[in-house]
Amino acid sequence: MVDANEITKALHLWFAPGDVFEVRVLDAVTRDYRREHVESGYFDFEHIQAVPEALNALMSYRGVYVTVNPVNPDLLARAVNRIRPAGKNPTTTDADVICRRWLLIDCDPKRVSGVSSSDAEHEAAISTACKIRDGLSASGWSDPIIQDSGNGAQLMYRIDLPTADNDLVQRCIAGIATASDEYVDVDLTVFNPARIWRIPGTMNCKGDDIPQRPHRMAQILSVPQKRKIVSRDLL
Repeated sequence: MVDANEITKALHLWFAPGDVFEVRVLDAVTRDYRREHVESGYFDFEHIQAVPEALNALMSYRGVYVTVNPVNPDLLARAVNRIRPAGKNPTTTDADVICRRWLLIDCDPKRVSGVSSSDAEHEAAISTACKIRDGLSASGWSDPIIQDSGNGAQLMYRIDLPTADNDLVQRCIAGIATASDEYVDVDLTVFNPARIWRIPGTMNCKGDDIPQRPHRMAQILSVPQKRKIVSRDLL
């Protein structure tokens, strides 16, 4: 199940004309390949509409992600505007990313592994993300894109840095992660340039879908009217 409008809205927010990015699907099942596997492919900005079309062909999946920082355009030739079983084919590495465009903050509720969040846990993560936004805003940061990941909440701040950033993004995330508490963790691992990021308009399917811990669709919660770049000094 995918929401084509939400997928294309997100991709148009994240990318610019000429950009190339990888779409990666975890634990995918297709009509031709019934065993859970990874699907991967590359798309350019001009063919964003092909992404939901490709995903609609899947029978099921656990999660759908994208390399949110643009990659070397030559990678498009690996699988042009389509996805296919990754198998032994290479996927994107940090060396393939051409710049850092986004600072990613992922607020994940604490729970046992391998299951979706409860409604209370889900709301706690969204609350933590809003507190982080408010705190950074008070320090002069512009407002981020806020997303519901299906299990938690995510913030995306526009930045403009080289891939080799002297660990600035990693140190910045470590500072923000002091907002973690007994209920919600701020993920410390989302600093690398080739980090994959869940696409809004796709389902988050951890564990079985039960009323206490339902599968939810990721979605965009808010987009600032002006998406200003966070300066290196503020970072």
